[in-house]
Amino acid sequence: MLGYSLLIPQRDAPALLAAQLRELQPVLDGMKQPYEIICIDDGSRNASLTQLRKLQDLHPALRVVRLDEPCGLGVALSVGIEAARGEKLLAMAAGPQYHPSQVPRLLNHLKRADFVQGKRIRHGLDKLWYRIARIPRSLLLGMEVRDPGCLFWAARREAVAGLDLSRTMHRCLAVLVAARGYRVDQVLVEAQPAPPYPGEGWTRPADLLAARWHRRHYQPYQAYEITRDAESPILPFTRPEQRATPQRKSA
Repeated sequence: MLGYSLLIPQRDAPALLAAQLRELQPVLDGMKQPYEIICIDDGSRNASLTQLRKLQDLHPALRVVRLDEPCGLGVALSVGIEAARGEKLLAMAAGPQYHPSQVPRLLNHLKRADFVQGKRIRHGLDKLWYRIARIPRSLLLGMEVRDPGCLFWAARREAVAGLDLSRTMHRCLAVLVAARGYRVDQVLVEAQPAPPYPGEGWTRPADLLAARWHRRHYQPYQAYEITRDAESPILPFTRPEQRATPQRKSA
């Protein structure tokens, strides 16, 4: 299995992706681990697809997974998580918003957590507005994640595997991971101003309610296999790539 998979959702932004890959490659090569980069194409036009194919010729580690119509960030991330072959996963917005030099630091935080959410530094009215926007999530979900809309995170594969996110539910990802019993942490990241992802707005109320239902009804469990071995009559039973006793840590 690869060391990690980097997920980059994009729609009609091949030029931004090309510049990003030029900066990413030396950073990723310097980490001395096998990796892959997965571009999840969220229903781009055919002209963009042609450019993505050319990028694959320039970057052997690049895979392109295509959605046949625009589905939104949440769906794109779900597809990327399912396609990933790395032990650790990273997600990063397409373009120059997050500098690649921060990738090793984000991965390093997985030594003490299973999911690490980036937290952008905000100032003035932007900081006040974002605090107001967080209120519905805090009231419904009860978990305070400072910047759930930050598309720069890292996770152990088992913490996010199998999550089926709808269009705007990516903002609830940390809550869903914590509900599974995994440790969630946050880390400050530097970010450049960037236009919003096409079609993205406020989190849909239906997505917030779905995340609340999942958080309240998901039941973490432990299972054991009873064996014929007298010295080890009970063994932990886990699915492949999933640890037996994840620990919870709130953000």
